[in-house]
Amino acid sequence: MKLLKNRRGTGLVIGLVVLGAFAVLAASKYDLSIGRFFAAELSPSPSPSYPPPTPLPPNDARPIYVLAPKSMYVGQRQEVFVTFKNSGAHAWDVKGSPGNYANAYRIKSWGPADNTTWGLSFVPLPYAPVPPGESATFTFYVTAPWTPGTYNFQWKMNQGGVGWFGQENPPTSIIVKPLP
Repeated sequence: MKLLKNRRGTGLVIGLVVLGAFAVLAASKYDLSIGRFFAAELSPSPSPSYPPPTPLPPNDARPIYVLAPKSMYVGQRQEVFVTFKNSGAHAWDVKGSPGNYANAYRIKSWGPADNTTWGLSFVPLPYAPVPPGESATFTFYVTAPWTPGTYNFQWKMNQGGVGWFGQENPPTSIIVKPLP
């Protein structure tokens, strides 16, 4: 501690008190002329005010990866891969809720919703559970339409009995060509 004096004989005592991981600067006035001690009150600094974290929605999904051919022949069967990340608060399960297979999680065709352009309209969850923050890769076979043209290949997460949720994968166009 150090005593600083001014012309009137008054001094200011400054000290550093360390308590665990916190340091507190203590300052006190000491009047040498009358021998009285005055403690300066330290007001605590206001703690910063942060907004509460936004809770995650119960069901949410983000598309991560789509691997599909750029072109196929009419009627051709092809293996594809679609990956979604669970960005919600609930784990995805093949049952949806205990004992209730009707509420299972899956991907469904999108653009337009529930179409069967590729020979199927939904693909069940490949494994379970898929906890929040983890991803699921759906590996399945599609069959190209029998009419040549350009077709949308798009999927979105769905929970049976509950509905659509999250983002769909970006539109992917696949050109279906006539047989050579």
